[in-house]
Order: sequence, then C-alpha cells, then structure tokens
Amino acid sequence: MSEIRKIVKVFLASPGDLTDERKAAKGVVDEFNDLLAEEFGYQVDLVGWEDTVSAYGRPQETINQELRRCELFIGLMWKRWGTPPDKEGRYTSGFEEEFSISVEKRLKEKKPEISLFFKIISDDLMLDPGEDLKKVLDFKESLIAEKQILFEEFGQIDDFQKKFRKRITTYVRSLKARDKVKHDEQKQTPSIVDDQTGGSKPKKVVQEPPLSSQGTKFLLELISKTENASEPALYSSVEAARFRLLSSFIGTQSNDDMPLGVHDSNLLYLEKKHLNYGRKELFGLAVSGLEFFASNNTPLWHWYSAVEGEKNLLLPFYSQTESTAKRRANAIKAMQLIAEQIPKHLPWYPTKPNDRYLFIDSWFKDDSDTSVRIAALSYLAEYGIESDLEVIHTELNRNDNQTAQAAVGAILRITLRDNREAAIKALYDLQPTSVDVEILEDLFNKGSALSTEFLLKGIHHQNHIVRRIVVKHLYDRCALPENIAESLMSDSDAMVRYTALTSLSDAGRYFSIDDAKKILVSTTNLSRNLLWGTDTIGEDYLKKFKRRRLSKLKDSELEEAVKAEVFILDRDAQLVLEERHFHRHHKRLQAAVDDQCKAEFSQAYQTTIKTYGHGEYAEKVKSIEDVVRKEMTRQKLNII
Repeated sequence: MSEIRKIVKVFLASPGDLTDERKAAKGVVDEFNDLLAEEFGYQVDLVGWEDTVSAYGRPQETINQELRRCELFIGLMWKRWGTPPDKEGRYTSGFEEEFSISVEKRLKEKKPEISLFFKIISDDLMLDPGEDLKKVLDFKESLIAEKQILFEEFGQIDDFQKKFRKRITTYVRSLKARDKVKHDEQKQTPSIVDDQTGGSKPKKVVQEPPLSSQGTKFLLELISKTENASEPALYSSVEAARFRLLSSFIGTQSNDDMPLGVHDSNLLYLEKKHLNYGRKELFGLAVSGLEFFASNNTPLWHWYSAVEGEKNLLLPFYSQTESTAKRRANAIKAMQLIAEQIPKHLPWYPTKPNDRYLFIDSWFKDDSDTSVRIAALSYLAEYGIESDLEVIHTELNRNDNQTAQAAVGAILRITLRDNREAAIKALYDLQPTSVDVEILEDLFNKGSALSTEFLLKGIHHQNHIVRRIVVKHLYDRCALPENIAESLMSDSDAMVRYTALTSLSDAGRYFSIDDAKKILVSTTNLSRNLLWGTDTIGEDYLKKFKRRRLSKLKDSELEEAVKAEVFILDRDAQLVLEERHFHRHHKRLQAAVDDQCKAEFSQAYQTTIKTYGHGEYAEKVKSIEDVVRKEMTRQKLNII
C-alpha cells in the first residue's frame, strides 16, 4: 500500500462554552489518524481558532483564511451565541461569520460540506433563556424552517464523541468511495474476455496454492540457512514470527484455528517495509489484528487496507459462522467503529438472496456466542433500522440476562431515531430493570415537550432512574399530583422520595425534620458510614431538605439554629448563613479554606467533648478528622 495520504481539512467552529467538546473532537481525530488514516489513505487535519497563528490585522480574518481551505465545516452550539468579531462588522458573532462564509462558499463551489451539532438545552435553562440562548434557538429554528442543512443533537460528552466520530468516518469513507469510482472509470479494466464468436466467457478461476510464491521462497531460504548454519542462533525473531504466520493458515478442519500471536504480529508489523508478504500472509496478519482487536494491542487497519478489506468484505465475512466467537464479535465491533454497513451483495452466497438478514440471522442463531450477540446488538443500536426490531425483540424474549440490557438499548435507539414518544412508550412497555443512563438522557432531554399525562405513565416504572427523571419533570412543571406524591414517599429510591416530599412541602404540607428523616433515611439496605451505620444517600437528601427549610428562615432564626448545632458533621445552618451573607463571611471562609478547616474542626471537637465527654464517640470523631476536614473544606469552597 502507498504511504501517501491525502489531507482532509475539517474546520471546527463554536462559541467558547464548548471547550470540553472541542478537546473531545481533537481526541477523536487523533484516534482516527492513529487507527484508520493508513487504511483509508486520508489524514484528517482539524482546524479551529486554537490553531490560528497571531498575525497583523483582524483576528477573525486570520481564522477565515484557514476556514476557506477546509472541505468539511462542523459547527457546535450550546447556550452561547458568541461575541461580535469586530466593532463595525455585520456579524453578531464569530460563529455566525464562519457559518455564513461556509454557506456562501458551498453555494458557489459545492464545498465545504456542512454539519451542525447542538448540545441539548436543559429544561431549567429554557425557563429563562437570556439573550445569548435566544439567538441560538432562533438560529436553530431558521435551520428547521429552511430545511437546507441538517443537524444533530447530543447530550453528554460520550454521546458527542460517538456522533462526531461517525461524522468524520462517514465523510472520509465517502471521499474514498468517490476516489474509487474515478479510479475505476479511468482504469476501465474489463472483467469479461470476448471470444472469437462475439460472445463472452468468464475468466478462468485459478485455485490459490497453500503457500504464496513469497512464502515458499522464504521457507526455502530458511531451510537452506538452518542446514548450513553451525552456530546455535539459526534465525532471527522476525524470521521465527513469519514461520509461525505461515504455519497458522496451513491446516484442515481437524487442526486448531490459531492466529498469529500478539508479539509476533507486532514484530512483523515493524518490519512491514522490508518484507515481501504473499496474499495469504497478509490475510493471516489481518486475522491476527482482528483476533486481538478488542484489546487494541495488535495492528489491524494496515493489513485490512493491504488486503482491500472493504472490497473483500473482510469484516462481514468474519462476523459470520466460519470464524471463532471472539473473532466474530470483534469483526462486528470493528464494523461499528468504521461505520461499515451490512453489505447488500454476498459473494460467498451466490445462490442466495441479497438480504441483510443473512447476516443478522447468523449473528443471533441459537448457537451464537453471547459475545457475538452483544456486539451485534451494539452495532444495530447505532446502525439498525425499523425492520431489525423483530429479531431484537426475539433476542430479548430469550430472557438472557447477559444480552437483555443491550437488546433494550438497541430497541430504544432504533425507535428513537424515528419517534421520541414511541421510544418512551417502548421503555414503558418493556419495563427493563437496567437501562443505559445515556439512552435515558437522550429519551427525556425534551421533557418539556411531553404531555403530563404521558409522563405520568412512567411514574411507577420498574427502573428507579426512569422514575427519577419522570418525577423530576413533573415536579418542575408543578404537575405532580398530591396523591401520587404521597405514594412515592415510600419509593425505594431516595431521590424519588425527596422530590415527592419537596412537592408536598411546596403545596403547604408541613413535615418536621424527624418526619423527613423517617421518609428519607431508610432503615434497611444500609450503607456503612465511617462514623455510624446508616443510609448515607438518604442522609444526604435529609441534609438537602434541612438546608432548604433553613434557607426560608429569617436571619435571627437562622443564627439561633447555628448556636444549636452541636454535632460535628451537622453544620447546615452555619453553611446557609455563610452563603446568604457571603460578603460578611468571605474572609473567614477563605481563612478556613487556607488552613483546611483545622481551626474550625478543633473548635467543633472541643464542643463535642463538652457535650459527649472523652468517650468512644469522641475517639471515633478524632479518628476521622482528615475525612471531616476535607468535607468541611469542600463545603466552604462551594460557597466561595
């Protein structure tokens, strides 16, 4: 394979509130260049404002010069619109100028391609969006109205990385496919040889020998070397590795199917420029890379390219039954990584219909290993279509605990691509006890668009995180019925109990701290605290409830509450007072942080001794001084 790579310049545009996403994008591009650039023949160069050099003149113009050289524009937006690039220009932000230039260039020159990603706006930000966010929302609405440029939404950083990786890989694959079409048109090599009668006949198929000419030549040289050598060290480690490679594909069905090992595979990769490998050897090296793909310690993509893996359907072939379970699962994972679609034409099934389900059915056969099923479900979650749902439901109905979560995830992901409410209804109907949190965030990220009646259907869902999300959405819109809130105060999840308790409290119901403790702090399934055995999660929510109650007190009442605080870990009234009057307490807060709360702990410890004496309790308190002081310091820092 040629070592020459084409450079693909990708411009990344965004306001300044997406620093983490920009870093993640750089990581994705670095990963692509390390793993896939050689296989695709393209190196991605990510360009943005971080990369522009200082130059005389308007800074934005320097950025724009880089932008005009790019062939793919990717814009990221969240809650900020950005600042004007100059005082007298027509653009209200640098992003707007970059986007406008790209659109104008696209209309004139048919490039760059334009992709936009919007980070999901939380419901609380939508309540009071502010001027910046309003501009972002208006921009998004204009895209929807014009229907010219598509965009995607993302939630957490992992979701962004996955979608950004897919966009980069898909774009480069399209470039490679376009180049291949041009190359084939120029080459115009006929595949049929005309006979003298004017008809045609297929080329004669020549059976490939067990060893290539290169492999045979190497073995003959090795034999000659070992016969004539008088020294103990007869051959090098690279020669030994190549010998093992040749032996790995000489055998029959009665022999072990053993690929080349990790160390030998890496030795041969290091020497790839100095050795002439035959076709079977190249396939053997590709199989070795596939065997150890999941551990990322053996090269795959160089050999994948060398054997024209995409053209020869290497990954789809090894995802079938002819291979080991490990290799099959890794082949599906590799297909997912490079966004390789299930092929329409299957050369090794010439008499069978060209049906994607030849693949999918083979992945989910009764004798398929669990690892293959899980890899297949992960692949379909990202690239599956509606007609795949039947086979996924069949897998779910097997009641296999190892594949259940992946099957649910695939069903929800595929359904979500078409209809959000249908996906949430599927979540309600399936009642899975375990669901990927990222999927739930994507399902409910537009909770404000869901009706109260629809949300209420999930109030008693089997999964506690679903209940948390549904209850929180209902509470935020003041639509949690009192009778339901009452029933939720005995829920197994502390956050659900807290939200229900808060809702009833807001509605005018009074709960003392003791009442709240009985509701929030469980006496079963205790998690052990360093100082006492208790439900630490419930205790945290009890503290939250107490601080919420304390925040409604008058200053004089709050100061009395501070005096009543004796327990060393119970400083809620003091923290609320310090936060309310930060200007008055900031010097003391800063001093406490500077000495890591040593003085404050010492004073509180003396109070503990006066109250409880020099007994076992005082010893326990002293033994966890470091933990307590760290927590006190963290609380002070939060206020600052």
